[in-house]
Amino acid sequence: MRLKSLELRAKHVVQGFMTGLNRSPYHGFSVEFTEYRQYTQGDDLRHLDWKLYARTDRYYLKRFEDETNLRCLLLLDASRSMNFGSIGYSKSEYARTLAATFAYFLSTQRDAIGLASFASEIIDFIPPRYRSGHLRRLLVSLEKTAEG
Repeated sequence: MRLKSLELRAKHVVQGFMTGLNRSPYHGFSVEFTEYRQYTQGDDLRHLDWKLYARTDRYYLKRFEDETNLRCLLLLDASRSMNFGSIGYSKSEYARTLAATFAYFLSTQRDAIGLASFASEIIDFIPPRYRSGHLRRLLVSLEKTAEG
């Protein structure tokens, strides 16, 4: 929290974490092998593992897992109550650091990030996107103080 730049704080928190990819609920033909499944009539024969058939004399299909991109919308409370703080920083500053950290982490994974700041109504809304410069726009929006 001693770092003034929100972007540097976010980078500092994220450093050291391994970036994981979001697993898809959909199975298909992809790079990541997940399991074998027993062949049932009507399955596509292209995914049949002939080497396993030669060893076991049973038909098995190879299943793979697809990777997807996540669309994330961060919600930030910007009410006046967020200005309270007793440890040297306010709840607002802590929440903005947390939101910036999530945004930076998701951006390194090429996920779409958006932001909605609200008090009694929506103050600022940035739709989820993954483009160059979008993270910077999001961080500039997070630098604004809590209004309420």
